[in-house]
Amino acid sequence: MMSPPDPRTLAAVRVVAEAHGGHPPSLGAHRLAWWLGTCWGGQPLAAHFLAKDWGLSADFIERLLMGEVEPTGDIAEQIAASSSGAIPAQDWFRGGPLGWMDFPPFAGAA
Repeated sequence: MMSPPDPRTLAAVRVVAEAHGGHPPSLGAHRLAWWLGTCWGGQPLAAHFLAKDWGLSADFIERLLMGEVEPTGDIAEQIAASSSGAIPAQDWFRGGPLGWMDFPPFAGAA
């Protein structure tokens, strides 16, 4: 059984949910929001630092979360590698039944 998410993670995902509506545009966006909140402890600047690491703008990360853009193959693969496979490249091209506040299944999770 998985332990409940850290309150900081929930707060970070709630910010995304409030800004972008009740349903993620793709499974990739959903997993990215939770991965940012989980791995970065809900830090508000997480997307900014991650974008810099990936050579992207924080605005582009925001647009990924909103579904305004989908990552190209190279960027999707870079996200998959940076997340240790938690956000597979193909997830950007399919939706999911969950809302933002529903914990997404991560690839490779037991």
